[in-house]
Amino acid sequence: MEDLKDKLLIAWLKEDEYGVASFLDLLISIFRSLDGAGLLDEKTQQQVQSLYDLDPDEAQQVAAETLKTFVGDRTLLVLMENLDEIFKGLGDQGQQTAASQLKILKETGYVKSELQGRESWYELREPLMRLSVEVKKNRGEPIRLFVDFLRLWYSKDELEERLNALGPDAHLEREYVCFAMKLVNENPDPRVTACLRDLQTFEENKDWERVFAVTEELLAIEQNALHLGLHGYALSHLNRHEEAQESNKKALALDSEDFCAQLCAGVGLSRLGRHDKALERFRTATELQPDLPYVWMFIAGFLTKFGRYKESTDCLERVIKLDHAELQIPARLLNAAVEYITTKDERALLKLPEEQRDVLMPLLGLGEQN
Repeated sequence: MEDLKDKLLIAWLKEDEYGVASFLDLLISIFRSLDGAGLLDEKTQQQVQSLYDLDPDEAQQVAAETLKTFVGDRTLLVLMENLDEIFKGLGDQGQQTAASQLKILKETGYVKSELQGRESWYELREPLMRLSVEVKKNRGEPIRLFVDFLRLWYSKDELEERLNALGPDAHLEREYVCFAMKLVNENPDPRVTACLRDLQTFEENKDWERVFAVTEELLAIEQNALHLGLHGYALSHLNRHEEAQESNKKALALDSEDFCAQLCAGVGLSRLGRHDKALERFRTATELQPDLPYVWMFIAGFLTKFGRYKESTDCLERVIKLDHAELQIPARLLNAAVEYITTKDERALLKLPEEQRDVLMPLLGLGEQN
C-alpha cells in the first residue's frame, strides 16, 4: 500500500460541487480537494493561490500545467458526483476532455454507455458502482467491501498470522486486518451460518450423506471443536465409527469445554453401544449448557430407552421447569408415561388433560379412559 501512495493521487470532490462553471473551476476544485487531504506541497499551494491574479484564459492554462507538473508520473483519480451539473459548466473544451476519458473507461470495462440521439449516457458497471457506494459510505474508515473480503477469504488463524507478519510501517494494512478480525469475533462467518442452516435441514430429513458433505465444508472453513464434533456426528450416523471417534477426539482435544463437541462425542459412543460413557458426555454437555431444554429432552429419551426411569424423570422435570413452549406437552406426556410404567398406577395419566390422555393411552396399550 505504501507503493500505491507513490503512484496514485485521489481527489474527492464534494457531493454538492455545484460551483463548477468552467474547466478552470474544476481544476481549482481538484486542487482544493488535494490540499484538504494534505497532499499539496507549499510551492504548489502558492501557485494555486496566484491563479486568482490572472485572467481566466491564462489561469486555466497555468492551472492545467501546474496540475500536470504536480501529478508527474502518478495517476490522478478524481471522484465526483452530479456529473450532469458539472458538465454544464465545463464548456466545449472541458466536455471534449471528459468525453475522451469516459471513452477510455468504457474501453477498459469500467463504464457502459447508452446512445440517445446525439448524446451518450454513461453508467458505472455493477462492480465499480458497488465499490463506489462502499467508498462513499465508509469515507474516513476502512472500506467494508475490502474488510469483508479479508474476513471471508481468510480464517481467524490466518488473519492473526498476517497481522503478526506485518512490518511496523504497514499502518493501513494493520488497520484493515484488525478491523476484519474484530468482525470475525463479533459476527459469525456467513459461510458457516449458511452451512449450519443446510446441516439442520439435511439432519431433519436424515440425509446423512449430505450432512457429512456440509461438515466437510465447515472443516474447510475452519477446523475448530464445533466443526470437528459435527463431522464426527455425521460419520457416526454413516456407521463410520472409527473415523467418527477420531474426529470426536480431535474436537475434545481442541476444546474439552465445547458443548457441541461433548454432545456429539456422546452420540458417537451411544451408537457404539457404550451407553454409560455416552451418558457421561451428555452430562458434561448439560453442565456446560444447563438451560437447553431440547438437550434434556434428548437425554430423557435416551435414559427411558434403557429403562433408567428415575434419571429420565429428573431430566423431564428440568424440561418442564425451563418452560419451553414446544416441549411442554411432549415432556409432560413422557413424564406421565414413565411414571405409569414404573408404578402401573393409572392416576399418573389422570394428571393429563383428556385430549393428552387420548394420545398417550393407546401408545401404552391401554383402553380408552372414561
